[in-house]
Amino acid sequence: MKISIEKQDNNMVKIHFKGEGVTIINMLRHKLFENKDIISAGYKEEHPLIDEISLVVRAKKDPIKIVRQALKELGEEWTKLEIV
Repeated sequence: MKISIEKQDNNMVKIHFKGEGVTIINMLRHKLFENKDIISAGYKEEHPLIDEISLVVRAKKDPIKIVRQALKELGEEWTKLEIV
């Protein structure tokens, strides 16, 4: 997966994901909404057969910091999963 920041300002970041489907992006989006400083978080899939997605996050505080924290929390949750 390749991740790049397309656009950024104090309260908004647009992140481009290449090589990833909507499942993980949707999980990230739901995790972001657990943070009270998130104003909005939405994604756009370029095409269903091409794994390229843009995620736009608007926040009251630094959106990059909030996205990093959400990713860290998701990673911690995933390591706790047990496969049976």
